[in-house]
Amino acid sequence: MAAKNLRPGRNITTSAASTVATKRRALERSLDDILAAPTSCDLAQALQNKFRRARYQLLTFARWPGEVQATNNA
Repeated sequence: MAAKNLRPGRNITTSAASTVATKRRALERSLDDILAAPTSCDLAQALQNKFRRARYQLLTFARWPGEVQATNNA
């Protein structure tokens, strides 16, 4: 799903704010689906928990276009 949304390496600063917001919401919904997916796999559960703890940081680049790189590697 991310392929249809904001992709790392693309300059989102040239996109309209409404476009970035729409795509960010779509990414958030995809993340909701991933975190809500039932699993009995311990590894998948551990990854879901890590994503839950880091949820706010995962889409920082979309909340602050041009100020934070998609890789968050400053």
